[in-house]
Amino acid sequence: MRLAYTMHWLPSFSLAGTLSLANTCIASNATSTSSSSSVSTYVNSNVPTGVPVVGDYEGRYRPQIHFSPPKHFMNDPNGMFRDDEGIWHLYYQYNPTGVAAGNQHWGHATSKDLYHWVNQPIALFPPKKTQYIFSGSAVTDPNNTSGFFPHQKNGVVAIYTLAEYGEDGSQGPQTQALVVATSLCTLCCMIRFIFSRLASVCG
Repeated sequence: MRLAYTMHWLPSFSLAGTLSLANTCIASNATSTSSSSSVSTYVNSNVPTGVPVVGDYEGRYRPQIHFSPPKHFMNDPNGMFRDDEGIWHLYYQYNPTGVAAGNQHWGHATSKDLYHWVNQPIALFPPKKTQYIFSGSAVTDPNNTSGFFPHQKNGVVAIYTLAEYGEDGSQGPQTQALVVATSLCTLCCMIRFIFSRLASVCG
C-alpha cells in the first residue's frame, strides 16, 4: 500500500537528552492542517506497492541457503531485528527496477528460522524521485524508551540516511531520517528528524 502523509513542523527538542534536533517534521496518515504541507511518497510505476516483489528462486545460480532478493539489485542489510512473536525481520537496500545501485528503497523479508525467508512488500520508498533510501538500522522498543509507543510493547524505530541527487546525477545533501512503525509490517506513522547541520527535505 502506498503511504500518503502530511508534514507537521515542530520546534527543536532533545531526544532522551542525547541528541539535539532541529527543523523536525512529523509525517503521519493525518488530515492536513494550516501549518503543514502535503507531501506524498514517490513511487515509480514499475515498483509494486502493498505486495511482495515476485521472484524466481529455482534458477541454477540462485542462492538457496543465504537470503537473496526476488529480483534486481540488493545492497547491504539494514535494520535487522527479532520481534516479540519470534519472527526475524531483514531490511536491505534494494533497487526494485534495475541490477545496479540506484532508485534505492528498503526491501523487507521475514523468517522464523533464518533459513526459510518470506518476501514482504517494500518497506521504505523515497519521498521523491531524486532521493534514495540508504543505510540505516532498526531497533525494537518494548520499554518505550523513545516515548513513541506509550500503549504498546512491539514498536520499532528505524534510522536511515536519505540521499538527495540532482537531476544530472550529482550528489546533493544527505539527511538522517527516523521512521516509527506502530505495527511490524505496516508503517502507520513516519517521523523524519532533520539535523540542523543538514539541508531540510521536508519543504
